[in-house]
Amino acid sequence: MESVCLPHTWNAADGQDGGDDYYRGRCLYVKSLLRSELPGLTGREDIYLEFEGANASAEVFVNGRKAGEHAGGYSAFRVNITSFLKEENEIAVYVDNSRRESIYPQQADFTFYGGIYRDVFPRG
Repeated sequence: MESVCLPHTWNAADGQDGGDDYYRGRCLYVKSLLRSELPGLTGREDIYLEFEGANASAEVFVNGRKAGEHAGGYSAFRVNITSFLKEENEIAVYVDNSRRESIYPQQADFTFYGGIYRDVFPRG
């Protein structure tokens, strides 16, 4: 396991040469999060993770339970994590930039960088 900071792509090195030989597949991001690290978010409101961009599909798990998913690498999305939270939490996000017929675009003249390539914020 490697420690990274967001935003991040796993194609920073192999996606630079303009070829179609870079890694396209599934990778995992994991973060420990204390509920007390969510300032201003009370127990009465819904708590979301807002992803500004993850390419090309993402599955979000909180404490081992699937909280949501998103397909499409170029749009923001939110996942409601309220019912999954404890005081100590493990957030796991699988991101996949594999070629998939159901996710647009399927072909282009640019690298389909994989990863959580924009910021993620807790929101109420």
